[in-house]
Amino acid sequence: MGNVDIVGYSSCSWVLNVKTTLMVEDTVMELFQENIQRTWGKLKGAQSEALKEAMLLWLAHKQQITAINFHDGKQEHITTIEEFLKTLHINLLNRKKGAQYNATIIGQTEIEPTLSDTLRVLISTLGKPSTLQVNDKEEGKTLEEYPELKEGEVGGFVRKLFEWEDSLEGQVELVVEWQDAKLQCVISPQGQIYVGKLCPKLDLQTLLA
Repeated sequence: MGNVDIVGYSSCSWVLNVKTTLMVEDTVMELFQENIQRTWGKLKGAQSEALKEAMLLWLAHKQQITAINFHDGKQEHITTIEEFLKTLHINLLNRKKGAQYNATIIGQTEIEPTLSDTLRVLISTLGKPSTLQVNDKEEGKTLEEYPELKEGEVGGFVRKLFEWEDSLEGQVELVVEWQDAKLQCVISPQGQIYVGKLCPKLDLQTLLA
């Protein structure tokens, strides 16, 4: 059996750090480390990141804790929605060149609040969008367009996306564009999110493949 020592830090004033030793079967540990080496090219530091991702996957699928799987154009990550939104905000605020995010919400969780939070962060970072509309992907047409975004209406727009999905029983998407920044966000009711450069006739399924 292999040992894994974990030191965790908590924001609670009464728990500063907790050290836990886990007993893991040798075959599992060997597979874990072999695949970490294959993915990251190293073990140092990468084992902690991989273990964190494994914990998040367990929490997402077993405890209904929201996690998100996203690719930033260079590397794939599994993290909390809070960390994803923080990364998104900082990189877009700094106008990181070529920043692009393909993300999927994972786990047995409510998708709508997470999509709303993502859209709120984008609008607070980039300002009011130039385009905000719900599209029918199968027909290639706009179902509803919103000429002006008013404060407090973000959740309502995301809800509209789900209403259109229910009424059409087809593939719909919420498209948000910022022409000045040459950026766009495409959101699907299945929990898929694309944030990046403006793309004509954007195919979210292709981007997330």
